[in-house]
Amino acid sequence: TDDARPFTALLRRERLGLSWGGTVVVVTGRGSAELSDALLQLRRGGLAVALILAGIGRPTDGAGDWAPPPGVAVYCVNTIDDLDALG
Repeated sequence: TDDARPFTALLRRERLGLSWGGTVVVVTGRGSAELSDALLQLRRGGLAVALILAGIGRPTDGAGDWAPPPGVAVYCVNTIDDLDALG
């Protein structure tokens, strides 16, 4: 979808059922301030959070002044080699 709101609403809703100390991996094609806020809430809730940005060279590409929140591991995946490097 072009609108990040439904996805971030899902993250906020589902975090309530996740156990402290768990890990959440979010895969998306773009970042936004709303996504950053949702990821930060997950971190504050005691979860480890990783963000995989597909088709993006740097975390801020095409995102204006958006930046991932502190404590969130960010990986940019553009090729199969990038994906292999995560393993």
